[in-house]
Amino acid sequence: MPGIEEELSRQVVGFVQALRGIHLSRSPGVAETLDWAKSLVALQRYSLDRATVEETLGCLAKSLEDTERIKSAGIEKILSQIM
Repeated sequence: MPGIEEELSRQVVGFVQALRGIHLSRSPGVAETLDWAKSLVALQRYSLDRATVEETLGCLAKSLEDTERIKSAGIEKILSQIM
């Protein structure tokens, strides 16, 4: 995606891949991944952290239940696996 830093791109892909391993009602697809990346770039974020993920989780989760499942899985834990 134009305008995204390589490190952030790697983190976004890793995070979304990790989410696909969680039992969600609907896993994020390519469209949600690109929307999330665009949002992060627009917010001038260059790296993922817990606060950034929580603020932008609505781009990835398709329901409140999925949002809660992601939070229950541990955003920090997911981030530590991809960093």
